[in-house]
Order: sequence, then structure tokens, then C-alpha cells
Amino acid sequence: MTDSSAQRPVTASADTAERLRIAAAFLEHSKRNSRFDECVLRDLREPSFEAGRVTCVVPVTERLENRYGTIHGGCIATLVDIVSTAALITLSDSSGVTLDLNVTYMTAAKHGDSVVVDATVLKLGKSTAALEVELRSVATGSLVAKGRHTKFLLGMGGGSVTAFLDKQRAKL
Repeated sequence: MTDSSAQRPVTASADTAERLRIAAAFLEHSKRNSRFDECVLRDLREPSFEAGRVTCVVPVTERLENRYGTIHGGCIATLVDIVSTAALITLSDSSGVTLDLNVTYMTAAKHGDSVVVDATVLKLGKSTAALEVELRSVATGSLVAKGRHTKFLLGMGGGSVTAFLDKQRAKL
């Protein structure tokens, strides 16, 4: 028996515009935080936000490549983590913590190509969220990788992503 609730579309609340703004701020903060995320996200472009979904484009540059000249699997896993979390934030005040993250690698994206990262919220519950990410080659349209991300929902310090981002802005 399958859980048909996982197939229902996720609906947005009345504060959708504010949640999209917060998700965009989260992704921008992740790009500029001078930690590991920044290395992967530095060249991220064309971010697009809607309730339950975030898309962006990431060029395959030397910094993101493995020894074979293709996008590194760890880079893909980081994109699954961060971009799906941004999609979650479009619907939830919690960015959650990872319970499970898995990636199936289908084909390589080579130096000079770009990948479209498309993250969606499959299901948002009271304490967990199920997220999915597809990465596709811009050049060929082929599926590079597919990721699944399960998160446990909780507050961050001040109890929300908003409080966390406000703290980060105060440090500037």
C-alpha cells in the first residue's frame, strides 16, 4: 500500500511572499558564509522561488570538479542539501536537520556544462519533511543525479529561520 498523501501537492499559506523572501535570503547567506557551502554555491545563478520549490543553475567549474573533470559527487550532495532546504523554507519556519540524504548519480556533467538544480517539497508534516532534487545538464537535458532528503523539523536558536537570519544580519 502506498501513501497517497505523498503525491498531493503542497499548498502555500497566506505569507508566501515573506517565506519566498526568507528562502532567498537563506540561499544568499549560504553562498556568502565563507564555509564549505560557499565553495559549492559561489557561482549559483538564476535562483527561482515558489511555494515548495526552488530552482537554480550551477556551472561546472574547475573548483567543483573531480579528478575526471566532471562535477564532484560531494558537490552534488551539497546542492541537494542546501537547495532542498531552501525549498523547505518556502513553506516552513524551520530549516530542520537532516535525517537522511541520498543521491543517485545517473550521468556526468562535464567541465563547461551547467546543471539545473530543481528542488521540491514532496511532503511537509508536523515533525518531518520529504524533499526531492533533480539535477539536469543544461547542454543535454539529461538527468545527472536525483536526490532525496528527509529532514526533522525544529527551530534554530531563536526558534526559526527568520531569527537565525536576523542574527546573521546583525553581525554585519
